[in-house]
Amino acid sequence: MLFSQIIGHDKIKKQLIASSVSGRIAHAQLLASAEGGGGYPMALAYATYIFCKNPTPTDACGVCSECYKMNNLEHPDCHMVFPVNDAKTQSDNPPTSDKYISQWRQFITNNHGYFTVNQWYAKLAIENKQGIIRREEAAQLYGKLSLNSFEGGYKIAIIYLPELFKNEAANALLKIIEEPPAKTLFIMVSENPDNVITTIRSRAQYVPMRTVEDDVISQNLISQNLANNPQLASKIAHSAMGSWANAVAIANQNENKSPISDQFTALMRLCYLSDYLGIFQWVESFVPLGREAHKEFATFSLAMFRNCYMKNLGLNKLAFVVPEAEVFTDKFAPFVGGKQIEQFVEQYELLLRDLAQNANAKILFTHFALSLCKIFAQAKKDIA
Repeated sequence: MLFSQIIGHDKIKKQLIASSVSGRIAHAQLLASAEGGGGYPMALAYATYIFCKNPTPTDACGVCSECYKMNNLEHPDCHMVFPVNDAKTQSDNPPTSDKYISQWRQFITNNHGYFTVNQWYAKLAIENKQGIIRREEAAQLYGKLSLNSFEGGYKIAIIYLPELFKNEAANALLKIIEEPPAKTLFIMVSENPDNVITTIRSRAQYVPMRTVEDDVISQNLISQNLANNPQLASKIAHSAMGSWANAVAIANQNENKSPISDQFTALMRLCYLSDYLGIFQWVESFVPLGREAHKEFATFSLAMFRNCYMKNLGLNKLAFVVPEAEVFTDKFAPFVGGKQIEQFVEQYELLLRDLAQNANAKILFTHFALSLCKIFAQAKKDIA
């Protein structure tokens, strides 16, 4: 991955290049990025630049043997750690990144470095489980970094989502960061930096990555033929909330409608109509999709209700609405005022909390939908 392949973030690129040129590379760095906002490709580009034999003032050369290895994600001195899990994990043989490294390389290549964690979980097909980073992972990483560098330069560990380290794994990683082997660099990419264990976060150089500007996203959508006119590109960029991965997903949804969007719209209409039989049937069909789909549904729904509320207030420019959702938000906005938005958000927060605690999904979604029926019924009375 080269810096030139990353959408936006020019200031961060210059900052990282300057650290490499000056030789003042902090041994642990935490790139804080929005999901799909460019944190992981930035980590790859930074590692490529450090390894490169003939770097230019603005980028790695892209043609030397070091760049070739990094382009294939097979550099022997670059170790990648990421959350994994098995659908049926054996307690005496827990999975680590090494088990899935081939899938990870293919996944990163296919998505050009831009992705969401749910897309990775879908690739793993781990059903209702979340990916985690275990103590065994930290032990394996320590063993790798203790060896001499193959190429005689830096040894780099790129860690995706350090906030998912289990406690014992985080403590093991902390020991390595506190006493790293010579010429060792830890590049951590976090999407929730506040959840990274404090002792690790305090020992890393914090590199905040702002969201990508709308005009930068819009220009790239057009140049990559993901939008066929400036108006559509601008609308998608505005809806993407600064994430290139979101922009690509929205552009694809414009051609292939999102199943989560369909599920959301269907349930909201059933709740609005208080169609209890339809709600029970919806729950029966939706629950088998698995926990990650459930979480994606709740997160998507919260964003949609925010959009409805913004439109209710007349703040259309602050409503990040994908093209396929405009009809829904226009119709439902009158029922999402200040009183209702608090009630809706409360129900969704309860849903997300209970999902995280592995509560029975069928009971959760049934209770959730019936609660929304009451909110919509009162909203209709208030408007009448």
